[in-house]
Amino acid sequence: MRRLLIVLATLFVASSTFTASLLYGWQWPVADGMISATFGQLHHGGFSRGVVLGGGDAVHPASDGEIVFSFDAGEFAHPLGSYIVLQHDGGFRTLYGNLDPATVLVPPDTATGEFTVEPSQRLAAVGSSGYATGRQTTFEIIDDELDAFVNPLLILPERADRRTPVVGRILIERGSEQLEAGAVTPIVAPATVALVAEIYDAGAATGYLQILAPYEIVVEHDGAEARRITYETLQARGGSFLLGGRYAAEQLYRGERMVHLGEVEVTTEPVTITITVRDFSGNAVSRSVVLRPEF
Repeated sequence: MRRLLIVLATLFVASSTFTASLLYGWQWPVADGMISATFGQLHHGGFSRGVVLGGGDAVHPASDGEIVFSFDAGEFAHPLGSYIVLQHDGGFRTLYGNLDPATVLVPPDTATGEFTVEPSQRLAAVGSSGYATGRQTTFEIIDDELDAFVNPLLILPERADRRTPVVGRILIERGSEQLEAGAVTPIVAPATVALVAEIYDAGAATGYLQILAPYEIVVEHDGAEARRITYETLQARGGSFLLGGRYAAEQLYRGERMVHLGEVEVTTEPVTITITVRDFSGNAVSRSVVLRPEF
């Protein structure tokens, strides 16, 4: 059943009348926190496994749950600093990191060993422990059935966002050669070239540049879908976390903003490449280039 709900949330993610939060009744753990990093972004050579909320005051449970683990960063160093893990009905776990160590809720000793919390309770104050770059909260969701990290934006209530994602430079790579694509780009044919593009979501905040991961990237060759990258889940396989069970960070990224979008065969006819990027609010942008063969 839970797998079906995640699929439904994915199908309707762009709808203004439907959000996955209606399925679960979850809330943002830091009500006044600003999204400063999103799921699937390049992070220390790998993927970000949740969202980072900058600022705010108090950290609350995203839903009713039981505290199953609490870590004090004052005793041992950890990238997440002081953090708490909750277990929720339906097989979800949530992690709240970079907490203020002096304020972390400590479960009392009970006969059952269980200590439940609800969204109205405070887990801790927003802190800067671990590898935090300021006062922030790292929030992650783990689905035990899928054995995967799930993008929190699939489940948390939608936030208003009218800014469209960005498709910037489009690069064509052929061996060690690299050129920036224009509206029409000549390519010595026949050739197999790699497509790399500057892609990011500008985020809802205004007044300064944010570099966030989008929800989805679709690449078409002459109108036919060639690649779809969706930022929904991260699964551990072969010692690496794979986005959607398919892409490792080193395969997908060529730096913070540059995304590898697969290869293109250029033979005797021009090829029209269309890149469409969509965010969680349904804002979308498309950009097309033509690769024209030269002989």
